[in-house]
Amino acid sequence: MNETSELIHKTIENLNNLARKTRIIRQQKLENKIKELKHFCDRFDPYKELTSVEMSFLKKYHIHPPYDPFMLTNKLLMELEDTIEELEELKNEK
Repeated sequence: MNETSELIHKTIENLNNLARKTRIIRQQKLENKIKELKHFCDRFDPYKELTSVEMSFLKKYHIHPPYDPFMLTNKLLMELEDTIEELEELKNEK
């Protein structure tokens, strides 16, 4: 193997390793997001007044006023469902 071929081979190997690490990190982030959303939904009552912590959590996931109970529940469930689907797609890419 000449020097150019070795360099190309090493570059491809490094890119494959980087892609694998990026996929693992993305999977971990999605799994953490699912845990956060489930934890929040388990304790959340959309009919009670929102605390500042709850409002911060909702803003983190781009859920903004008006905070209608139906809308809140729907958006949280959609966010959870979309994240679960994204995680499954990522797992199926392998």
